Amino acid sequence: MLIKLLKEIRKFILPHWTDINDEIFNFENSKKILHLGPGLNKIRNTISIDINSSTNPDIVWDLNKIPWPLDDNSIDTIIAMNVIEHLDDTVSIVKEIHRVSKEDATINILVPHFSDAAAFIDPTHKSYFSFRTFDYFINYSEI
Repeated sequence: MLIKLLKEIRKFILPHWTDINDEIFNFENSKKILHLGPGLNKIRNTISIDINSSTNPDIVWDLNKIPWPLDDNSIDTIIAMNVIEHLDDTVSIVKEIHRVSKEDATINILVPHFSDAAAFIDPTHKSYFSFRTFDYFINYSEI
């Protein structure tokens, strides 16, 4: 009982993306799920799109090249884990995510926080993010 309570307290005080693994990876097979830039970590039952053909994505495409070869309002869930920080223009990428997503789509984005050494270790990172970066895209008048 105490261990369970301590784990819940840790999730609240020091949340980690793995705390929501079940929520991210346990989706309905009837949903159309897009996995952006999975590399070698393709998630089963998703449509993968990656620039690297040797990783065998479903769609070989440079995500910096917009528009993506996907229909408007066609995706139920998008998973973008450790990919957006490698792309040229975050605003354009989020607009493209919005374009291909259905109105009630779920979007899971994971990027390194700017205060984490991981944000700066990889020289291919082009953008840096805080906890509030994606607030820029929220239309508060609709909340």
